[in-house]
This record gives sequence, C-alpha cells and structure tokens, in this order.
Amino acid sequence: VRNMWKEAKTEELLDSCIVNTSPVEVLLCVHVALLCVQENPDDRPLMSSVVFILENRITTLTAPVAPPTSHDKVLKLLI
Repeated sequence: VRNMWKEAKTEELLDSCIVNTSPVEVLLCVHVALLCVQENPDDRPLMSSVVFILENRITTLTAPVAPPTSHDKVLKLLI
C-alpha cells in the first residue's frame, strides 16, 4: 500500500463495489491510514486530528515515516 501511495496508484486499491468515490478522497484516506500505523506512536496523529482531516479534506499532510526494514529490526535487537 505504501508503494502504491508513493506512486499515486491508490485508485487500484479501491474496491469495485464502491462507486462515486474520487481518487483524491481515496488518496487522502490511504495517506491518513499510513500516518496512523507508523511504528512510533508519537508520530501517529490523534484521532481528533484524523476526524478533522477527513471531515475537512485537508490534503497538506506530512509524509508518513517509512517503516523499518526487517534488517533494521534485527540490527536493533543486536545492539
């Protein structure tokens, strides 16, 4: 999903049963979802912020922090 978001291909994620949804709305939802699942809880938005972003269709959001690779996780365990 992250790669599809970075490549602006989020419309491919849309279920064919959902109609009348703009690609911009899908992109916003995916962006917010990626912010909500960041590894560091301090980097995640508050739920009140999520509601505000979605209700007001705020599109100027920070980029989600890239998740660590499995290699990074192994190194962290060894240190």
